[in-house]
Amino acid sequence: MTDLRQTILTLAARPEGLQTRDIQGHEPKDIHRRVHRLCESGHLYRAKVGHRSVWYFSTLQAAEQFEARHRPVHAPTVNIKTHAGWDRDAPMVITPATKYTVCPPTKAGGLRTSTYVEGWA
Repeated sequence: MTDLRQTILTLAARPEGLQTRDIQGHEPKDIHRRVHRLCESGHLYRAKVGHRSVWYFSTLQAAEQFEARHRPVHAPTVNIKTHAGWDRDAPMVITPATKYTVCPPTKAGGLRTSTYVEGWA
């Protein structure tokens, strides 16, 4: 079994950096523990690109450059109106084509909506 610390530092010095899955022959918990300690001591620097995509580098400059090159590009979000095109306090507009829907009362006289039932037998 090789020295895990030396393996991590050697792989982190590469231009593409180190991902913990690059290391074979060691327990994952040992790899993660050692990488975490090396980051805390200032020997490794994290470059986080995505939710679960983390690379480690031996210098802060290399980590920052990697993040800048691999930063995900987000499409601009389109602002879609999700509400009516009139004010909340605008007066009602009633025309001859306006339709009213009147529902019969419930059996128990309670309130019934799509998410709440009171007094419904």
